[in-house]
Amino acid sequence: MNKKVLLPILAMLVALVVLSACGYNGNSVDNTGKDGTGAETGNEQADGDMEILITVNNTVFSACLYDNASARKLYGMLPLKLSMSAMAHEKYYNFADTFPVNPSRVDCIEAGDIMLWGDNCLVIFYEGFSTSYSYTRLGKIQNTAGLANALGSGSVKLTISAAENTNN
Repeated sequence: MNKKVLLPILAMLVALVVLSACGYNGNSVDNTGKDGTGAETGNEQADGDMEILITVNNTVFSACLYDNASARKLYGMLPLKLSMSAMAHEKYYNFADTFPVNPSRVDCIEAGDIMLWGDNCLVIFYEGFSTSYSYTRLGKIQNTAGLANALGSGSVKLTISAAENTNN
């Protein structure tokens, strides 16, 4: 086969394999976010009572935190004004305090995912990609249109507040 034909076909196959990593990961989770033992699974459902606003340079993104111990601790700390550093597809902030964690391999990060890496590193992702790292899921930004532009390159200052507490 001609190299001019073989290379595009090979590139398409590699792209399909990478994109398929963002599909079903084989983990079964019920709607409560608990496994059969009652322990939190890390794949919790959004808790409508923990809606937050993330404000970056006068642009506001609404998000909902999941119902788990880590997200509840973050919610209890609000409002927060953070200076987040940049890395690859994300912004991150290291808290001095630690959080309860239940990390799991997520396989596929989506734009808008809010997670905890380790027990103290808050991460907000503005691009999707496949990963082999483990995170504790905290929540999800609902509408990510403009998120990458708002977060920009380099460090960024942002405010995280409870949705009903918008005067902070």
